[in-house]
Amino acid sequence: MKAIIIGAGIGGLTTAIALEKQGIDIEIYEKSDAISAVGAGLSLWKNAIFVLEALGLKHELQQHAIAAGEGAIRSHTGDVLASMSQEGAEVMTVVVHRADLHEMLHRAIQTPIQLSKTVTHYQNTGNGVIAYFDDGTIAEGDILIAADGIHSPIRQQMFPDAQPIYSGYTAFRAVVDFEHARLKGVWGESWGIGLRFGITLLSGNRVYWFCTDNAPAGQRYQPVEAKQYIEGLYGDWHDPIADLIRATPVSAILHHDIYDLAPLSSWQDGRAVLLGDAAHAMTPNLGQGACQAIEDAYALAHCLANSNTVEQGIADYQAVRLPRAKQIVQQSRQIGRVGQLDNAIICWIRNQAVKLVPSGIRNQGINQVAAYDINRIQVNHNIAG
Repeated sequence: MKAIIIGAGIGGLTTAIALEKQGIDIEIYEKSDAISAVGAGLSLWKNAIFVLEALGLKHELQQHAIAAGEGAIRSHTGDVLASMSQEGAEVMTVVVHRADLHEMLHRAIQTPIQLSKTVTHYQNTGNGVIAYFDDGTIAEGDILIAADGIHSPIRQQMFPDAQPIYSGYTAFRAVVDFEHARLKGVWGESWGIGLRFGITLLSGNRVYWFCTDNAPAGQRYQPVEAKQYIEGLYGDWHDPIADLIRATPVSAILHHDIYDLAPLSSWQDGRAVLLGDAAHAMTPNLGQGACQAIEDAYALAHCLANSNTVEQGIADYQAVRLPRAKQIVQQSRQIGRVGQLDNAIICWIRNQAVKLVPSGIRNQGINQVAAYDINRIQVNHNIAG
């Protein structure tokens, strides 16, 4: 079997590692002209850690990740609404810089990545599939795996109506050098009226922060303007938010509108199959975007390795992954809607309601998403091997 992987992001690289470990030949194509990752902090919940450990990356992950510890959801004044204690929870969360994780995954694959290769379309041939690139070249294989993101041209060909949906809010993010002691134990999310600010520790006395604002899609700011805009929104919030913003170089601030995809009923057309954001792009509210792509990669590799045909392997992969990904997309979207409420009275009611939720119930909800072990799931061909 030979698999063609389109995209060398987290999902594509994890898929490459998993397939290589199953002895499946791969070719990897990336549209960028260099292997590099942009982004900021990334949460890896236990469901993703299970996979990375199974792929032999435990030691490497420990070199880059830092335990998330115990945070809280707060009001914009600093009043604790919910303590995110891990007591009674089955999950362990670590935080890693996206670039560090990307580099770690890249080092783990044996197959060279072919760069500056932009896929335009594909063609099923009955017993295989062909990928066509904008430079006039092609790639032929037994399966085409589209790990090419929310704007996937492969998904566009499969399902032309499946377009990204704007969430109604935009996000700014940055990683800044900031002594962890200066946080004074404050990290997690703080909620205001149509605004949220998040603080997460990274290794090396770095801090990842993000903030949101209900705004029309497509608004753009020069770097200095972006920082001024954020200071205007969050300058009077509780400590250490203003200090974090002031400490951030304007060049470190990233700005992206937040989109997701409506859940699809299928991720497949013949021997072409979707993975990661191409299949189920989600808002970041559950910290599960990368985690779900990592689950996809592991499940697909094991389904292919333990099936008699490519078609059966893809069918098994979808049986395992479609229902779970759909649920998480919907949950993440709903959390975002609650967090971005912009009516003062309703926000006050929301905050009081969050205070009343028992920690046991909250942990139960977290466990259902993040304590999931893909190795325990069995389908017709037993993906655990």
